[in-house]
Amino acid sequence: MGFGFFCSTRFCKRINSSRTSCLATEDCHESDHKSQTIGIEKNSPEQMANNEQLHDDGQRGAVVLTSSVAAFEGQVGQAAYSASKGGVYSLVLTAARDLASKGVRVNGIASGIVNTPMMAGIDEKFRTELESRVQFPKRLAQPEEFAALVSTLIDSDYLNGETVRLDGGLRMPPR
Repeated sequence: MGFGFFCSTRFCKRINSSRTSCLATEDCHESDHKSQTIGIEKNSPEQMANNEQLHDDGQRGAVVLTSSVAAFEGQVGQAAYSASKGGVYSLVLTAARDLASKGVRVNGIASGIVNTPMMAGIDEKFRTELESRVQFPKRLAQPEEFAALVSTLIDSDYLNGETVRLDGGLRMPPR
């Protein structure tokens, strides 16, 4: 059983991975997403460092940060968005190194296109085009798949400092 924090640019949640149903998220203010990410990364590990050890190896918790495939393949007109996602990606390994002495692991998820309520509003032609770019399976990721990866990153004690792409092999074109 792991204990950690999951943070994305839109949602932040305390997670006890033995209860995956608690992956329901709480809204964060979009305009405050950078401070939410940094605040979670800065404040939560301080609290985790005071946790009882979860294992004999000294582990006290885990942090999962959310980036995007845009960190690696920014599209035309998305320089600021891509740079912000690249910043979160860069934070993962650095934070893992900084927090290792406290017994806190840090990992990240760089998601592709996830079937969220925001995606429900796109027209079918555009959705089909997006799905065609995914290698396999040719569909959008499901929120449950994202949640399962968060749980895996928290539960896998030897996984640290890594960002995992959840994208079905998607590589975004320049446009």
